[in-house]
Amino acid sequence: MKDIRQSPEWARYLESLGWKTEKLDGVNCFVKKTPFFGSIIKIQRPPNLPPIEKIEKLAKKNRAILVKIEPTSKKEAEILKRAGFKLSRWPLSPTKTVVLDLSKSEETLLGKMHYKTRYNIKVAQRNKVKVEISDDFKSFCKVWLESQKRNKLSFATTSQLEKFWQIFQKNSVLLLAKDKKDETLAGILMPIYDRIAYYLYAGSTKGGNKLFAPTLVTWEAIKLAKKMGARQFDFEGIYDERFKGATKSWQGFSRFKKSFGGKEIEYPGTFSKTFLPFGKLFSS
Repeated sequence: MKDIRQSPEWARYLESLGWKTEKLDGVNCFVKKTPFFGSIIKIQRPPNLPPIEKIEKLAKKNRAILVKIEPTSKKEAEILKRAGFKLSRWPLSPTKTVVLDLSKSEETLLGKMHYKTRYNIKVAQRNKVKVEISDDFKSFCKVWLESQKRNKLSFATTSQLEKFWQIFQKNSVLLLAKDKKDETLAGILMPIYDRIAYYLYAGSTKGGNKLFAPTLVTWEAIKLAKKMGARQFDFEGIYDERFKGATKSWQGFSRFKKSFGGKEIEYPGTFSKTFLPFGKLFSS
């Protein structure tokens, strides 16, 4: 299964943000010009690492001052190290995540949850919280922004979120949790690619948290992903002790994600190599 960052939609999304997509052995490589000269290249979660000589040729062609690569295995990380790439302190993508195996039954998935998580689902249901598939992106965006500000997070700007929705809408599901008055309490924007469902963007209100709306909408997203044929549900990032500086603010929602059970998966991180002196300004 390929990572969503290697999807055609992801390429279109980054192109809408000013990146150019080039292919190396079928792998998406993203190139962006710097304000001064040259460019930066990033290769995110390639299914197979392109040969180093081809990466260097691409860097030379685009006058790259810096190349960042996110390998998916330790073996590929070692190849990059031998080629002069160094581990970055600030990864481009989450280096650790929780993944649910959706081939398991709903009963098994419930049984793997923390007992409080199962209880909170029932509390939300008793509180008459309802979850529905929606195309009301404005309501979701409002809740998501409120949640980002409250938790002092900044995963994307409003403009970026809107562009993502425009491009991924056909391959995504938007789930909203609402109260008796039809007020939006929580929501999840869940893209699905290559049979992996991603908990990519999610948010809630203070009131929604008190009613455990985030727990219920997440459980409904998991069940829906399973019904839609997804094999995995990827929570898209939890706190990683290897990268404390980059993920220290993630500890709260990491406990929430881990409470659903699943397997913790670690990625090697982001590896950088400067090709011109100015590349060091972007390599941390």
